[in-house]
Amino acid sequence: MKRLLLSILLLTVCNVASAAANGSVAGKIQALKQQAVKLHKELAQLEEDLLYPATTQVAIYVSKKLGKSVVLSQLEFFIDGQRVASHIYSKEDNHALDLGGMQRLFLGNVSVGEHDFKVTAKGIDSTNTVISLAGNAGIYKSNKPLSINIRLSDTAGTTVPVLSVSRL
Repeated sequence: MKRLLLSILLLTVCNVASAAANGSVAGKIQALKQQAVKLHKELAQLEEDLLYPATTQVAIYVSKKLGKSVVLSQLEFFIDGQRVASHIYSKEDNHALDLGGMQRLFLGNVSVGEHDFKVTAKGIDSTNTVISLAGNAGIYKSNKPLSINIRLSDTAGTTVPVLSVSRL
């Protein structure tokens, strides 16, 4: 009987010790998970810095400011004659732009120097006429990030909207 009680006591002590050891292992696992999340964030930032360094980074945004309704159907963007981005617009895309939103169309790299930025767009105006628009600009890219706005707007006295390319 003493042996049976001693065996039960030893098993209980072993279970308590095992549970305490497992608690510390769970804590270590949690700490490792937190370190892994932190490392992942740092690696993502490093990857972005390597892929899009500030000295060559260019970001292209699209916006609309119109007095009358124009629905964009498609847009293409070219840098130095090479198409780098295109987008086909949905009803939701047009609605967001009409509310004052800006769409990031492109994020990439260009070298320092003078570049030709060109945009072409197609859409439908308020009289259901298909319109084609184009805009371009020669912009010097310095060793700092460059942000460019493609703006579809109408000016006083014109019936056709204007597509402009300018620095933000």
